[in-house]
Amino acid sequence: NFSVTDNPRVTFEENEYRQFLNAIKKSIKSGDVVRGHKVTEEFYYFVLIIVHSYLRPTDREAFALQHKDISPNDDGTINLRVVKGKTGFRQSFSTELGLEFYNNLKRTNSNNTQPNDYLFLPKMKNRTHANRTFQRIFNHVLETNDLKFNQDRQPRTTYSLRHYALQTRLNKSGGKVNIYDLARNAGTSVNQLERFYLKRM
Repeated sequence: NFSVTDNPRVTFEENEYRQFLNAIKKSIKSGDVVRGHKVTEEFYYFVLIIVHSYLRPTDREAFALQHKDISPNDDGTINLRVVKGKTGFRQSFSTELGLEFYNNLKRTNSNNTQPNDYLFLPKMKNRTHANRTFQRIFNHVLETNDLKFNQDRQPRTTYSLRHYALQTRLNKSGGKVNIYDLARNAGTSVNQLERFYLKRM
């Protein structure tokens, strides 16, 4: 008889997420370099786009996105076509801030905004390498600002951004969010949302 123990998703508290964003800005200002890659505004907008669109920060989701997969909507949201996500094809919608962050990202990568250009680190053809590059920058910013571990000494990963996004969406909606829509949007199941997020609230 197996008992299933769910490992809690390692996420950020609201104030820690704010600290993290400020820490990225500080790293950009100081010209921090991680294994030959500067911490840039592109990384800052990567973080914001992940958090505001519930994407998985993986080779097949966030790092597979090309500009042709993004369509702006009148309400400030963007529609993201996730072609080969973990749960197959899906259309994901961002929050109302998505378009602003996407436009800022395009400004940052202004030489690489053709339909077939990748959104993040477009000059790197190897998407696994692109993913690892941002993971290292993520770790560098966390470690230099004492944010790598949560209060249970669990290490944060780039996935913690997605967990934070889902948790925040559920928290801030005060129970008003349609959990079925959110699950479909994030490419997850209602069961997962209930097990990992709603249980903590």
